[in-house]
Amino acid sequence: MTDFLTKLKSGYQEFNIENSSILLAVSGGPDSIALLSGSVAIQNDLGIQITAAHLNHSLRGTTSDEDAHWLEKTCDNLKVPLVQEKQDIQQFAKSEQIGIEEAARKARYRFLQKTAKDHSCTFLAVAHTANDQTETVLHHIIRGTGISGLQGIPSWRKLDDDLTLIRPMLSISRKSVENYLSEVGQEFRIDATNEDSQWTRNRIRNELLPQLRKDFNPKIDEALLRLASQSADISVTIDYMVNQILQKAIVDIASDAVRINSDELISLPRNLIRECFKSIWITKHWPRQRMGFTEWDKLAEITIDGGSYTFPGTIQVEKRNQLLICRKEANSTAK
Repeated sequence: MTDFLTKLKSGYQEFNIENSSILLAVSGGPDSIALLSGSVAIQNDLGIQITAAHLNHSLRGTTSDEDAHWLEKTCDNLKVPLVQEKQDIQQFAKSEQIGIEEAARKARYRFLQKTAKDHSCTFLAVAHTANDQTETVLHHIIRGTGISGLQGIPSWRKLDDDLTLIRPMLSISRKSVENYLSEVGQEFRIDATNEDSQWTRNRIRNELLPQLRKDFNPKIDEALLRLASQSADISVTIDYMVNQILQKAIVDIASDAVRINSDELISLPRNLIRECFKSIWITKHWPRQRMGFTEWDKLAEITIDGGSYTFPGTIQVEKRNQLLICRKEANSTAK
């Protein structure tokens, strides 16, 4: 067994996927084709059943259609069932009033989740690699991030009660992917947009990281991966502490409100107070897109000093004596 397959098998086994049905997200690029080919090679060892899924974004004209046709033949050769769908992402972006990248991602995951459910798959595997991880961490640092952003890409997350997203290649380098494809003689498609410098991610991959390796630290990739791992460990610890705190602090929870005993929070370090409110926002599915450090810290301020404030998504927070009341205002249509 090649080094790539050994690592891929180990990556899968982290998620206890034996004897499961798995949907593989494939684009035709080297990473997803390595995931596809490698999964076929080890599926009997793991006892898994695999199905491939591909969304044609229609962003590159006839090239997108050619990729889809090529992928269909590749899956036929590998004897893997393939589910394909074609969407007009530019039109979707206009209708949703969002950018092309966000629209493509949103449409892709909608399609993948529906396909997984239609084919009774309990896992959805995507082909992010260690290189994607380093690029993501660096991207987050450039934009400005906290501890959670330093974790980079999580190795798994629940999409719903019956479907888990997994990334079995997250510890595998892109070089290892390329070596494997060369060894087995597996062709793949190249997306020319990966070289388009208008996208920040491409500039990080093609310009910034090579410069950092050359002029500052030849092992910058390993350093960023260690940072992501250590940040994940810290976040696990914080999540545990927050859970213990909120079990004592929350007085009651309604469909549109949470009441909290501020006495349980007021003596905590300010960063832990912020983390407690982040957890509440996540639990209540309240909008977090416009909740930055200033907003989270405002919640800590109200907890300590009192007052009231309306946060994005029309979430009203008010302190009455020792009681903190967080309530989503009625008839709010804010996203």
